[in-house]
Amino acid sequence: RAGITVSEGLTILSEDYEDPDGFFACIRDISGKGGTLYDALCATQRVPEYMLNTVRLGERTGRLEDCLRSLAEYYDRRASLSSAVRSALLYPFVLIVMLAAVMVVLVTRVLPIFSEVFEQMGVELYPFTARLLSFGQWLTRTSAAIIGVLAVLAVAAVLVYAVPSARGAFVRLFRNKFGGRGLFREALTAQFASAMSTAMASGLNTEESLELAGRVISGVKSTDKALAKCREMLDNGESLEKSLSASGVLTSRESRLLTLGVRTGTADSVMAEIARRSEERALEDIDRGLSRLEPTLVVIISVIVGAVLLSVMLPLSGIMSSLG
Repeated sequence: RAGITVSEGLTILSEDYEDPDGFFACIRDISGKGGTLYDALCATQRVPEYMLNTVRLGERTGRLEDCLRSLAEYYDRRASLSSAVRSALLYPFVLIVMLAAVMVVLVTRVLPIFSEVFEQMGVELYPFTARLLSFGQWLTRTSAAIIGVLAVLAVAAVLVYAVPSARGAFVRLFRNKFGGRGLFREALTAQFASAMSTAMASGLNTEESLELAGRVISGVKSTDKALAKCREMLDNGESLEKSLSASGVLTSRESRLLTLGVRTGTADSVMAEIARRSEERALEDIDRGLSRLEPTLVVIISVIVGAVLLSVMLPLSGIMSSLG
C-alpha cells in the first residue's frame, strides 16, 4: 500500500530485524530476480502451508496486499492466544513445583531434626508425623534416582523444544489428547474461524475455504470427525452455516450469526467476529481458572504446613508444660 515492491519491503524488514539464517535475504533474492513471493516463500521451506496457499491465492487474484494484511491479523490473533494458553499452563506448573519443594524441605530437613529431639526425650510422634517422616526418609534414600529421572525429563523437554520435528510431534499429540475440550476447543474454534475469515476475504469459495481452514486445526480426532461430517453435508447441498452447526464445528449461536453474514454478503467479517469472541471466551476461561487455582493451591500449602507444624508443636508444648 505504500507503493514499494516486495523486494524493497523485504530489504526494509531485513534492516529492522536480525536475519542470521538469511530468511529475508533468500526471499528478497528470488523475488528480485523475477520470482513471485509464493516461489520465494516455498524456497525457504520454513513457511506454513496455510500461509503459502493464501499468498498464492492473493497473487492469482491480484489481492496480495489484502491477503497479506489478513494473514498479519490472523497470526497476530493466533500469537496472542497461544501466549495466553502457555501462561495458563505455566502458572499452575510453577505453583505445583513450589508446593512440592515446600513439602520436600519439610519432610527431609525439618521433621528429622524434631524427630531426633523427641526421640532423645522419649516422646512418641503422632502417626501422621511418623508417616511423613517415613516418606521423607524414603525420599532421602531414593534422591539420586529421583534426581536422575528429573534430569532425563528435563533433557527430553529441552530436546523436544529445540528440535522442530520433535516439537511438532509433541504438539500434535497434545492437541489430539486435549484439543477437543474446554479452553483448547475455544482456541481451535478461534483459529478455525480466523482462517475461514482470511480465506473468504481472499476470494476462495466455501469448499476451498473450509478445506484450507480445516488444515489449520487438523490433528484432533473430534475436530477432524466434525469437519469430515461438515464436508459431507456441504457435498449433499446443505448450507455452510447449517453444516458447521450440525457437525459441531460451530455452536448454534455462532451459526445463526454466520447466517446473517451470508445473507448480507459479509461472511468473512462475521467469521472474524466469531474468532474474536472465541478468543475472548478462551481468555475468560484462563482468567477464571487461574482465579480458582491460585487460592486453592495456597490453601493446600497452608493446610499441609500447618498440619506438620501442629504435629510437631503439640508434643513440644506438652513437654514444655510438663517441665513447667
